[in-house]
Amino acid sequence: MTYKEANEKLVGRNKESKKIDNNTYLQRRGEDIAVKLHKTDIITFKADGDIVLNTGGWITVTTKDRLNKFLPTGYFISQNNKIWYLNKDNSLKGFETFAYADGITIHNKNENFTGISGEGENPKIKIELNKKILKYTGRFIKALLAGKVPAPSGGDCWGCCMKDKDGKTAFGTDHLRDHIRESYFVPSLLVNAIEAFPVSIAAKSFVGSLWNGGTVDKSHWGAGICERQIGQAIKRYLQRQFGLAA
Repeated sequence: MTYKEANEKLVGRNKESKKIDNNTYLQRRGEDIAVKLHKTDIITFKADGDIVLNTGGWITVTTKDRLNKFLPTGYFISQNNKIWYLNKDNSLKGFETFAYADGITIHNKNENFTGISGEGENPKIKIELNKKILKYTGRFIKALLAGKVPAPSGGDCWGCCMKDKDGKTAFGTDHLRDHIRESYFVPSLLVNAIEAFPVSIAAKSFVGSLWNGGTVDKSHWGAGICERQIGQAIKRYLQRQFGLAA
């Protein structure tokens, strides 16, 4: 889709908004037009022809599907080792591939990309980061089941306690890197994880028991549920914070 094609869809009685897929709408933003998935403008077609991409942190199969449906012909998102790539089919040069980052802009005049910064330039860094997240998650769960992760308190990491309107930690991700590097198992990080990726009542009850002085019995059926569900929530939460695919 292009700005012109998007504009042509918003005609007649649907001048401001039109449903184009499940939970997906084409909506005007002043002179610009956005593809909105749930609450996030994942594609913004600028009036000057530029196109801005944004996942809002939802690096998911559904987001990728919608991006690929409504990006202009010749552009598509691919995934490898939890890393997203923006691809451009250049008939003369073959495929050009760039590591994806929110805010990346496809410029109309020269068809170049801007908005890739930091880790977005080096996928190897993100691949290594994902490996560290998996190891950290495993150590976190072992510490939790060993009764070594206390209940949330005022002594928690402030960066984990404070979040912005989108649910991301208010102080960025540097403190999360520190937690991973130092094996600091922050109780509020666990709470954030199960808020973002809900777990069963059984898993919550088991954690609640641990945090209220309950004894740790690894043979208890709740321990296995806790290990699987809480571990999955922590992993997915950290992957989202660092822009890795779910």
